[in-house]
Amino acid sequence: MDWENIITVFAVIATNLATVIILYCHQDNKMTTMLNAMRLEMSELSNGIRAEMRDFHGRLCAIEERNKGK
Repeated sequence: MDWENIITVFAVIATNLATVIILYCHQDNKMTTMLNAMRLEMSELSNGIRAEMRDFHGRLCAIEERNKGK
């Protein structure tokens, strides 16, 4: 083999490696952004459920107090 073929093979390998690394980093950034958005959404859902449970407990206590007086 002459040097031209060897350099061509290494150039192809380097190009493929660089492409894979760049795409991996880009995908990693997208996943981080998506995970942060999902965490925020789950936190909001959890807070909403917690507020509804607190409201339900308050109503239940009020009903029990009314029934105690009867």
